[in-house]
Amino acid sequence: MFQRQIPLKYVVSLIQKENNMKDFIPIVLNPYPDELLFSWLTRLAKANCLPFLDFYKKFFINNSISNAISIESKSNFLNFYDTLKCDVPADELYFKLSTF
Repeated sequence: MFQRQIPLKYVVSLIQKENNMKDFIPIVLNPYPDELLFSWLTRLAKANCLPFLDFYKKFFINNSISNAISIESKSNFLNFYDTLKCDVPADELYFKLSTF
């Protein structure tokens, strides 16, 4: 599903250069079977050396509605999906991570 993993020294460099991190998430982990979106976001934040709230604001929340924090918003998910650069269709991934 996701194959990209960048060595840690490059991740630290990317994290320090905030503009680079707006385009894509450097380390992308596969979701566990039956993992929900919030859990996966938490693991991605940790893998990318960012506090969860910073990661969430940077990659998941649409900047035009920055005060509206909704983990279930499909429009927010689609913004987030664009930073993943993955080969799984957005609808398939959303369905997998948002249903029990």
